[in-house]
Amino acid sequence: MHLKTILLTFIILLSLSSSAQSVNYIDYKKECDVAYRLALDEKKYKETLQTLYIIHIKYKKLFRDEYILKAYCYKKLGDNEKSADAIYTAWSTFSFDINCINQIEELDCETISKGFSRKQMAHVNQGYKNSAYLTTKLCDSIIKTFQILEKLDHRCREKLELHPADSVKIKKEIRATDSINLVIFKKIIKDYGYPGEKLIPNNTGYAFLILTHSANYQSFYDEMQPVLYNEVKNGRMPPSHYVFWLDRYHEAHNIPLKYGILDVPSQQNFSFSEKKAIQRQRLEIGLIKHYPIPSIQINSK
Repeated sequence: MHLKTILLTFIILLSLSSSAQSVNYIDYKKECDVAYRLALDEKKYKETLQTLYIIHIKYKKLFRDEYILKAYCYKKLGDNEKSADAIYTAWSTFSFDINCINQIEELDCETISKGFSRKQMAHVNQGYKNSAYLTTKLCDSIIKTFQILEKLDHRCREKLELHPADSVKIKKEIRATDSINLVIFKKIIKDYGYPGEKLIPNNTGYAFLILTHSANYQSFYDEMQPVLYNEVKNGRMPPSHYVFWLDRYHEAHNIPLKYGILDVPSQQNFSFSEKKAIQRQRLEIGLIKHYPIPSIQINSK
């Protein structure tokens, strides 16, 4: 009976997959959240692997994030060979929201790989090397553009730290610099998509810096909020970036924070029920339950 249920599930998922016009990666992450909870909360490692297999069939892919979860499960089941192979595949594959995985202690690849044989570690290390070769046609030129924007950003904000007496004048310069940077940032997003792992693999910190400052500007939020939401749905913007940006916008405009992202006094000491509510709100935009609350400490300048 159990086998029949699984087979029926496969048939339903396959029919859904073939009829879908495009993939909604918020839905993908919602389904993956079930797998993370099975593994990290319930310690049901075989069921987790089965769930990931079904997701793989439905969406025709997994990201690095979920291959790391597979590696964790195989390690817990005592199969170091498959665990090592899953880490190899993880780092040979594009990520969706690696920032999220990096903040989940159990999914640290170095910890998972402890006890691997020399041969298994060689396989893992080859995966790490493969990661350096993940690229796209536009990767280098977009990174160079962001490096220029970053220099402009740092130059004017460093002035504010060094010369606080001139803050009025320097803040005008910061707003002018942000205005230029955000015009270029918007053009990149609208022309090529959000510069996440699909566009500049292993270098999404460049986008995160400009994203942080964009939250100060109502006009940017009004224009780009629906655009960025669609970028999450399309698998280009990591959910952790989007949720951070929303709460950073809320903070900048004195709106109550909703997502428990920023490490500020109002986001400390949540009750169990409050954390549950935050997790539900996060999951609605694709951020899995196990992302910490609060998550990010940030300088709000």
